Amino acid sequence: MAVPRQRDDAAEPPRASLRRIFTQGVIVNLLNPKTLIFFAAFLPQFVDPALGS
Repeated sequence: MAVPRQRDDAAEPPRASLRRIFTQGVIVNLLNPKTLIFFAAFLPQFVDPALGS
């Protein structure tokens, strides 16, 4: 019975920087309509209209 061996020269994908990963996450969440609906429903209860802008 042959046991497959791991290749030592297997190519690893390039590592992405934490900044790039964070930026991609923000962009995905901004373009996600469910996220927009959640924030539109959730955040207004914490905003005091008497304080203004």
